[in-house]
Amino acid sequence: MRSISYFLHLAWALVLITPIRADAAWEINLTEGVTPMSRDIYDLHMIVMAICAVIAVIVYGVLSYVLIKHRRSKRAEAATFDNNLTLENIWTVIPFVILILIAVPATFVMMDMDDSSNADLTIKITASQWKWHYSYLDHGIEFDSDLATPLKQIFGDAKKDQWYLREVDN
Repeated sequence: MRSISYFLHLAWALVLITPIRADAAWEINLTEGVTPMSRDIYDLHMIVMAICAVIAVIVYGVLSYVLIKHRRSKRAEAATFDNNLTLENIWTVIPFVILILIAVPATFVMMDMDDSSNADLTIKITASQWKWHYSYLDHGIEFDSDLATPLKQIFGDAKKDQWYLREVDN
């Protein structure tokens, strides 16, 4: 029977040899915007994702350590303490601080998004899957815009450019 270290080394080897970016057209992150507001939203998204990544690394690191250190084959004994007030306060305060660290910049971005006092044009855009609805609120103009990419391009039967998922008819 193989030891757990063998499987950990195998897992790390798989992680290291896996290509980081297998398909450039398959984007899973937000695209960075061109307006100041869209850049603020993108920056907020990246901050929250970085915080989540750090939390995930810490949690899975501690989990891996505990699973390896206190496994049954090492004859580990369960701790006899309970009601540790200090530990309970720590794991209550730390998530609260993390939420505050996320809420403060999110609040400023939301307040900036809500402020439309000096807008040149007011447009309401509603997105559905493969469809957009535009409303120019100052002029009473409304129209729909559907995905214009041919199905052959979507399913990979024809050559597609980098904007094939953003091409619309209107």
